[in-house]
Amino acid sequence: MGSAERTGIQTNHLDSVQGTVHIEARTRVTYNTGGEVEALTAALIAALTLYDMVKGVDHTIPLEQAYSAQKTGRKRGIVEFDPEKRRARRV
Repeated sequence: MGSAERTGIQTNHLDSVQGTVHIEARTRVTYNTGGEVEALTAALIAALTLYDMVKGVDHTIPLEQAYSAQKTGRKRGIVEFDPEKRRARRV
């Protein structure tokens, strides 16, 4: 696992009608591997934190669709994942 040079969390979309939150995490690492795992970990911890804050109101909150949307690497270049099609493509 690489050491994280920088990790950022952002909530891009809050939908109070449907009760959804979109969480995005970005990580820049100084080592060759592990950046996507660090970003996924950060996003899931943010989701668990939100769950913990609202569980007093509703215990039926689902946590859905944790995935690496894009990874940039030396060997494979840029790889993007489309959750609707459930497949990755190289850019």
